Formats: sequence, structure tokens, C-alpha cells
Amino acid sequence: MSWLQKLLPPKIKRAASGSARKAVPEGLWSKCQRCETVLYRAELQKNLNVCPKCGNHERIGARERLDLMLDPVMDIWDCAAWPPILAEAGGYYGDWQGNPTIYAGESIGTTNILLPEVLRVINGG
Repeated sequence: MSWLQKLLPPKIKRAASGSARKAVPEGLWSKCQRCETVLYRAELQKNLNVCPKCGNHERIGARERLDLMLDPVMDIWDCAAWPPILAEAGGYYGDWQGNPTIYAGESIGTTNILLPEVLRVINGG
């Protein structure tokens, strides 16, 4: 350290080299894959993972995809088209007891081959 540095100490005191700096929490920011804009993660999720600058659709995880696919409040008109579509494809749409209906309130859609196993798992057997 020179004599001048001893007389005029720096205005900003720096932490010791071994101490940790305050870090930005993980997952707070995200970078767009196309335009490389740094985006606030909450704003990106509010925009359904679409970059507001370039319109690029970012990837979503399995949990987010399930949240988008599963509807907690399902009315009869939401599921009226499923039984004929699944029946034509060789599948099943009905209640948790194995009755093909759209009036159950809670329903499952699966293949006829997997239906007995799905019902066993759902009913705790």
C-alpha cells in the first residue's frame, strides 16, 4: 500500500475477499432464448411464458403443463364431446367407478386396456 492510499482511504469500503456477496435469488430472472432479453420471471409467467419483446414461447415444466390441462371446475358442456371421441378411438370416458357417463362430476379418460388398472389405483386397491 502506497503512502497516498494510506492518507486518502477509498470512499467505498470493500468486503474482504473471503466474504460472500449478496446474491440475487435463483429463478428470479429468465433470459429469452430468441432475443436474449432478461425478463422478470413473475411477469413472464403472467404472460403465459411468452416473451413480450419477440413473442417467443418459452418451455414450461410438467407441473405447469398439468395446471394448464386440468380444469378444477368442469361443467357438463366442457366434457360433452369427449365420450364419442374416445369411444371412436377405442378409449373410455366416465366416472371413477367405471360407469361411462358425463354426469358424474369427476371423470377419467383412458384406454379400455388400462381402465381396470386405473380404477384399481384410483380406488386404492
